[in-house]
Amino acid sequence: EGMKRERGADDVAVERVPEVSPKKRKSNALRELFRTYSKNETEMDLEGFIRLGQDLSASDEEASSPEHTAFLFFLCYKMGCTRFGHLDQDCFVRVSESLRCWHVDDFKAKKKEMLREAAKNFEILYPYVFEILQAEGKKYVEKDMAILALQAMWKGLPGKVSPHVENFSEFLNSDDKILSMNKDQWRSFLQFSREIDQEFSGYSEDDPWPSLFDSYFQWWRARLPKE
Repeated sequence: EGMKRERGADDVAVERVPEVSPKKRKSNALRELFRTYSKNETEMDLEGFIRLGQDLSASDEEASSPEHTAFLFFLCYKMGCTRFGHLDQDCFVRVSESLRCWHVDDFKAKKKEMLREAAKNFEILYPYVFEILQAEGKKYVEKDMAILALQAMWKGLPGKVSPHVENFSEFLNSDDKILSMNKDQWRSFLQFSREIDQEFSGYSEDDPWPSLFDSYFQWWRARLPKE
């Protein structure tokens, strides 16, 4: 009695595992979600982002809709992407936490709210979309992607309507010589949509629009019924 008992070989030291805070658990869950779509620990590439985009939609039809494309553009904007679909893990976690989105279903539930926010930030989002869609080192966006983006910006955001987006998209598709849109053309379409109505009232070929819009006007006029 009073003597210290020596530790035997069969005694096992029990170490208490430190508790993980709820915030840390959620952060870890977001990093795990990120790794589901990324090829490495730090960046998600376009291929992974496309898979994420598919999982954020309820169907193939929704995945190809202007609303969903606009939603993905706005996600890129919120997460500070400098190229479409290229996400940084730390930024993904930080922004997801601020949105209180911990799982794919949380992002789905926020979709309408985020589209309304995107519409309120249209003046910032519109030029941003062009910037992230440019091929690296290029100053243009390829035609197919430009049409997709125009449809998203003018048909996918609440309250944003262009009287020209359908006809202009058809015009671009009809001319095989048009391969891309440059920044001036992209910006001008915004002004054109606000100043020129569907019947081209007030339009003059003498106005300083990019020549692409003169070609668009001539294409539109040639399609009018002959009197």
